[in-house]
Amino acid sequence: MDADRDILQAALCRPRDWLENFQRRTYPEAFRDYQARFAPAYRVAVAETAGDGDAQKALAEELLAVLDQERKRRPFWDRGALAVDQRQLAAIYFSPMLLALDMEEGREFCKLFRDAWTARWPKETYGITTAENIQTGFKTTFMGIPLERRQEKNDWL
Repeated sequence: MDADRDILQAALCRPRDWLENFQRRTYPEAFRDYQARFAPAYRVAVAETAGDGDAQKALAEELLAVLDQERKRRPFWDRGALAVDQRQLAAIYFSPMLLALDMEEGREFCKLFRDAWTARWPKETYGITTAENIQTGFKTTFMGIPLERRQEKNDWL
C-alpha cells in the first residue's frame, strides 16, 4: 500500500518536470505520459474510496499535506514559485487526468480535491477542465502576436 501511496503522491510532486512540456505541440504527449504513469493508481484509489466521502476527503487531505510539506522544505523566497507550479500542475495535468478516468467517482474526487485545496489555500483557487479543452486554448503566435489560421484559397477574392 505504501508503494501505491508513493505513486499517488508523486503525481503532484516535481511539477517542473511536467510543466516544461506545457506547450502547444508537446502537451498532448506529456499528458498521455502523465496519465499512463498515474491514472491506474488513481483509478484504484478512487474506486476503493467510492461512496465514502470521509475516505475521499482523507485522501485529498493526505495529498495536500504532502504539497504543504514540499512548500515548507523550500527556502522562504522560493515557496511562492513552488505554490504557482503546484497549482498549475493540479489544473493542467492532475485534474484532467481525474476527469479522464471515465468514472463518476473520478469527477467527484476531482471536485473534492479542488474544494479541499481552496479551503487550505483560499487565495490559490483553480478551475477544473478536460485536457482537450486545455489543448484548444493554445494559440498560434509570432512574437506574441496572434496569427489567424490561413484561409483556404477558395475563400480568397
